Amino acid sequence: MADAAAVVFSANPVTKSRDQVMLNATWGLGESLVGGTVSPDSYILRKSDLAIEMRYIATKRRMTVLTADGTQEVGVPEALQNTPAIDDARVVEAVRLTLDLEQRFGWPVDVECAWEKSALYVLQCRPITTL
Repeated sequence: MADAAAVVFSANPVTKSRDQVMLNATWGLGESLVGGTVSPDSYILRKSDLAIEMRYIATKRRMTVLTADGTQEVGVPEALQNTPAIDDARVVEAVRLTLDLEQRFGWPVDVECAWEKSALYVLQCRPITTL
């Protein structure tokens, strides 16, 4: 089961800047993040040097977890609600992976990923269609 999940855009889909990377992260599985039912932590990084230009740590009240019957949205323990779902090292790790995928495919990508313990898993990679 994932400890945390993120969606990383190799170009900023809000401003359309190809000089920035946007990352959104939350606790647990990414289902609630992708579905828009949680408020994620948000980061904007400069592509040229991976400097974090913006960091917003959300109050995360819900997360998706694995159950015997599939997945379920549950409450985030109070001690974790205002804590970053991933640390800066994991932010940079996911962004580097996303930029590598962008270079391999030749176009801006939208990557869904998750961490279990120290391992980073790519769950999906697709072109950004809103640029």
